[in-house]
Amino acid sequence: EQVATKFWQQYQKWEDRNKGLYIWSKTKGSGKTFLACCLAGSVQVKYRKTVKFVSAVEYLQAVKESFKQGPEVPNQIFGYMNCDLLVLDDLGSGKQSEWADQELFRLIDHRMCEEKPVIITSNVSVEALKCDGRISDRLTDMCIAVPMPEISIRRRRVKASNDRFLEEILGA
Repeated sequence: EQVATKFWQQYQKWEDRNKGLYIWSKTKGSGKTFLACCLAGSVQVKYRKTVKFVSAVEYLQAVKESFKQGPEVPNQIFGYMNCDLLVLDDLGSGKQSEWADQELFRLIDHRMCEEKPVIITSNVSVEALKCDGRISDRLTDMCIAVPMPEISIRRRRVKASNDRFLEEILGA
């Protein structure tokens, strides 16, 4: 909680050191993506930074599409590689392949070399990522790990909403 707050409050320091966040929890619905989006939105508004959001699977799909477009057509890959802050959602959830590793490595390595921070969300810790070791090495260097509680906020919210609805219907 404190790390996340400091991230958007003192983003300039994070950016100067090329540090981002690796937000992870094994539990689906724990609020990883929500937190990442809130932080990215706060940075965008407070510091007027260009921010992009993409899931790892969508990013790889965009890379495939860019091959079809040809070099003369500007593609969205450039935006993901060069925006001020990138949120890469659900890293490690897609099917692992040599090609996927290569493309994710290119993205992360480029951002590291250009000193452009990332916020990563995942269902596994950096150490448990099943990917090219160069990717996890760079993420360890570039990101501060933020483990989320192993609680499904989504399930709690849905249950509370359903309970209110039933109370309204049955209580009438």
